[in-house]
Amino acid sequence: MSAGTLAMLIGLLVVPALFLWLGHGWRHRSHRQRAVFWGALTGYLIASLAALAVGMIPPSEWSAGDTIRGALGFWSLVILPALGAAAAALMAGNDSR
Repeated sequence: MSAGTLAMLIGLLVVPALFLWLGHGWRHRSHRQRAVFWGALTGYLIASLAALAVGMIPPSEWSAGDTIRGALGFWSLVILPALGAAAAALMAGNDSR
């Protein structure tokens, strides 16, 4: 199994499970944890749309050196939620509500 396939499987199976875990006990989460959840979810939705758009490209148009398709189709489902969560954590600050 290639690293891209593993990243896609993690993005399709593990990341949504993490969203379920983060959403559990929502009322008892701090403001920062809620911001991280929404930042990661926003990143995941953007990555899902990008992966879907790239996945609609017919295979006849793919090339061996097509790195954009690989990055958007495989890796964005893992990387964009992490970037969204990090950005939201930085923007939320240390507010402990």
